[in-house]
Parts: sequence; structure tokens; C-alpha cells
Amino acid sequence: MTLGKSFHHQFTQIINNMGIHRIPGPMFYQAKYGLRFEMGFGDPTDERFRIIPTYFEEAIHRALSIYQATEPYDVLRINVWLDRDDEDEIPGYFTSIGLPECDESYIETHYSDGYEYQIKACYWDLQKLTFNWKKLFRDIVYTDFKEPHFLASNVFFLNTKATCCAS
Repeated sequence: MTLGKSFHHQFTQIINNMGIHRIPGPMFYQAKYGLRFEMGFGDPTDERFRIIPTYFEEAIHRALSIYQATEPYDVLRINVWLDRDDEDEIPGYFTSIGLPECDESYIETHYSDGYEYQIKACYWDLQKLTFNWKKLFRDIVYTDFKEPHFLASNVFFLNTKATCCAS
């Protein structure tokens, strides 16, 4: 990581190199090239819409395997959409997985269909902290089915030393 450049500047530079110019929504919708896949196999719920635990256990295992195979990451970014009903609960969630107050934050304003909204990008330097990343991955995999819902498409692990996708 180059000293003197903010995490937000580095993040913006990395996604611009990937052909992405803004982040709201899943990245693969905006990328020039991308790969999307489901983390689990089969249906996540039964005919009564109850969660099938084995689906999620396999999905969490796959997510952790991909994460570990592509390490090391040095920056974590989690987007928090401002004006959410559960916005006040989010810092408590961060604390519950061992994340301190973010090292850097940046408010981004976005426009969509005549509507203005803001996202607070929270950044942590992963080189100087340990946290319960297995719980974070578990919560990401479950995010469409139970709390915390705010993690969907809003968590990014960066390796700022890697070179990727140069145009």
C-alpha cells in the first residue's frame, strides 16, 4: 500500500481499473467482465421456506475456501446505506465480530431514477487487526434469509498490492 493515499482513493483506483465507476449494487452488474455464481448447491429453503442448514454449511465452506485461496487482503470495505431503518444497529454488529471503529470512512452520494441516496464506505486496515471473519462470511451467506441484511453486495476485500485488470 502506498502511504499517503487514502483507502478510498485506492479502492476507487482499483475498481476503475476493472471498468467499474460506481459501487451501488452488485459489482458484476457494472463490470466489463465478471463471474457470478451461487455459493451453495440446490435450493436454500424447503417447500415451507425453512432454511436448509446443509445448503448454508456448504456455501460458507466454499466462500471461506475462495477467500483463503485468494489471500492476502489488506483492506476491508463495508458499505452502509445511510437512512436505513437499522442504521443505528450496524456499529454494534461491527463490534460483535471484533471490528473496531473504522480506520477511514467516506460518504458517497449516488443518484438513481431521480432519487438521491448516500452510502458510507467504512474501511479497515486488515494488516493491523484480527476479527471474526468466519462469522462475517457466515452472515454474508445468510444475508438474503436472515439478519444482518445490510451485508448483501456491500462487503469488499482488497489486495492493494495486486495488479489486476489493467486496460
